[in-house]
Amino acid sequence: MTEATAGTALRVRPWRESDREAWDRFVLAHPEGTLFHLGAWKRLVEGTYPFDPEYLLAEAGGEIVGVLPLFRVRSLLFGDALLSVPFAVYGGVVAR
Repeated sequence: MTEATAGTALRVRPWRESDREAWDRFVLAHPEGTLFHLGAWKRLVEGTYPFDPEYLLAEAGGEIVGVLPLFRVRSLLFGDALLSVPFAVYGGVVAR
């Protein structure tokens, strides 16, 4: 968190399409952000596979302070699961 967001309530909510630009800016500025965390990867996976995106972001003071890309994957073999960034070598939470 920045000094401006320190002490501000943290709110976690689902991704909205209007978040794409701010989400990507946050990921690109974070040292642990990868291309697999970007909105373009979300678009690629959801356009290629029958997985439902369940992306979450954390914000404080109107500023994104964390992102978690998830996909809901339903399979006869593996059941119903949430995976962070399927078919990618990196994923998971990126946060301050």
